[in-house]
Amino acid sequence: WRTVFPVFATVSGKAAMSLLAEGLGWAQKGKQILNDVSGELAPGTLLAIVGPNGAGKSSLLHLLAGGERPDTGTVSLDGQLLSTYSAASLARRRAVLTQEQSLLFPFTVRDVVAMGSLLAANDEDIEHCLRYFSAAELINRQYLSLSGGERQRVQIARVLLQLLPSLKAGDPAYLFLDEPLNALDLNHQFALMALLESLRDRGFAIACVIHDLVLAHRFADQVWVLSNGRLVAQGGAAAVINERLLDEVFMLPAQPRKVMASLLDCAAR
Repeated sequence: WRTVFPVFATVSGKAAMSLLAEGLGWAQKGKQILNDVSGELAPGTLLAIVGPNGAGKSSLLHLLAGGERPDTGTVSLDGQLLSTYSAASLARRRAVLTQEQSLLFPFTVRDVVAMGSLLAANDEDIEHCLRYFSAAELINRQYLSLSGGERQRVQIARVLLQLLPSLKAGDPAYLFLDEPLNALDLNHQFALMALLESLRDRGFAIACVIHDLVLAHRFADQVWVLSNGRLVAQGGAAAVINERLLDEVFMLPAQPRKVMASLLDCAAR
């Protein structure tokens, strides 16, 4: 499952800046979802956003990607407020995989992946993106006939196609993934994380909401921990994902905490 991109350019010499969140706050239906969240996502970084259910992880991801605007604070991309980018300009710089994708029409897999292209997509590029997830054979299947895991792989290929021009040109880009491991079997989970590593090595900035702390520990460069809408820890994976986190944030009882600590120790080797 080790994935590389040997035919594509390395990151160009253009000055690579970052995505900067400062003092983000956001409420929905009178409930405060996020409060005073600040952090930076730089090109060449694989960021895992972790935390208990309801901590605000998906909300934070959508604010960072520009899908929602914060009530307080700002998000800037390469020194420019995210809210000032046109939709087309932003689409060339970042792609987003949401947690749920609803399609009610009998599109083929080819059609679904092609939706990720800003221009007319060609079959070669579509097959190229599907191939990374062992899904090229699905290209003529109806999307609605696929299993949950197959649909997830197709959707990831779609967002990869959106950023394929940046990848080929060696330009940094931003990829936001909300629980991308959902419905994937173990083999495809590792294949996806290896793909994200390859994209990071090409200069992409990647932020993904992830529940598997072992995979986050193994693959992520940076980890942000959310709890009750606040960013309670951030830093390198080895420094952040530890037994204290399992106790204080995830509130695991002693025996499950011991099991998880052992798995994390294995992941660190």
